[in-house]
Amino acid sequence: MGALIFLVVVGVGLIACGIAFFRGHLRGGLVYQTIFSSGMYSLIPLGLACINISLMAIFPYPHFIGIVLIYTTGVFLLVVIVFSIVMPKMLDPWWLRLLKEKYPNTSLSYFYQEAAKDYIQWVDRTQTIEEMEKWAEEVINKR
Repeated sequence: MGALIFLVVVGVGLIACGIAFFRGHLRGGLVYQTIFSSGMYSLIPLGLACINISLMAIFPYPHFIGIVLIYTTGVFLLVVIVFSIVMPKMLDPWWLRLLKEKYPNTSLSYFYQEAAKDYIQWVDRTQTIEEMEKWAEEVINKR
């Protein structure tokens, strides 16, 4: 029973992190360009898969709900793999969409490098769209 509760807690935590990423709060995952950067896009389906796996113990295989849970978990895990490879543009956080749309001629890696120099200050300075645009103009002018 403890493992089931643990999976539910992990699933809810992953969903919360995924929502925070899409709302633009977890910027470090993309700014620092680690091996986990592409995984940021798949946090919500991975959390849903964890919750489904824990529910499978309550509703075993022959039960109709158990069969539905098996197939939906498979779909969620497939979505995790696809989102980790493709990184869909429609799921980009607001600040990344803004940089891609307003400054298509400037490399995103240049913006990432500038943001990573003082990440905490960058997050504090770019809470709104206007602040992000002002920061991007400063970076472009500095170049």
